[in-house]
Amino acid sequence: MLNDIYQTQLLLDLKRGLPLRAPKVYTTKENVTVIDDRSFLRIAAATMRDPQHEQFIVSAHDYTPHLDTLVRIAKVLDRPMTVYVPLQDPHKFAQMQGRIKAFNAQAIHTAYPDFQDVESLAYHQAQKKGTLYTAFNHRTSAHTLGQELEQLNLHHGAVWVAEGSGIASTALRHAFGKNIELYIVDVARHFRAQFNGSAAQIIACDTPFAQSATITPPFLCNPFFEGKAWNTMNDHYALRKKPEGGVYFYNSAFQ
Repeated sequence: MLNDIYQTQLLLDLKRGLPLRAPKVYTTKENVTVIDDRSFLRIAAATMRDPQHEQFIVSAHDYTPHLDTLVRIAKVLDRPMTVYVPLQDPHKFAQMQGRIKAFNAQAIHTAYPDFQDVESLAYHQAQKKGTLYTAFNHRTSAHTLGQELEQLNLHHGAVWVAEGSGIASTALRHAFGKNIELYIVDVARHFRAQFNGSAAQIIACDTPFAQSATITPPFLCNPFFEGKAWNTMNDHYALRKKPEGGVYFYNSAFQ
């Protein structure tokens, strides 16, 4: 429900040309502070609003709330969006294609079952066409998000984040002091080289990317990303004591 309200406000602000807000909601679940952050969608909308981007290319494994917001943003801006999806059941793809077409977007059913291959294909297609991939500029998005996260003023404890592209973990690494233990759960298993030599601890996720979390977290999240990171975090602390400063879990707002 909160995400629906935020999406409505985001689209209204976008239509009116107003500054785009990024609310954060804090909840406590199982003695862990969950940071529900809607900055990603705001940053995506701000980037997509730039008139130099005439079309958008994204990749998606399913019709998630994140994708729903992106296709609606493209619709508001009256610009075409192409969505690359992995090889899947034809009926499931047809359903997804129908929902996307309602917003004048196009779905491409690829021959790749592995989502990493789909991401790579979409990225190269965007480069070939000189357009925007995933609605995020990595450096700009990480810098903007990092500035906002600095306002949390955390100095002790541990922060956990699921990562696929490196944007959130880059922002978190620069936003917090050296006393914060930063744990990055490598969900997509392809960005490790970006953090060589950093203080962050990278934990590879054993669950295949296309498989969702085996145990559902006690809050709304993406089961392919934050869901698996939450399980990884719980497995980690099953054998270790939690730090005195507390544990924070970064949830990128139901993406």
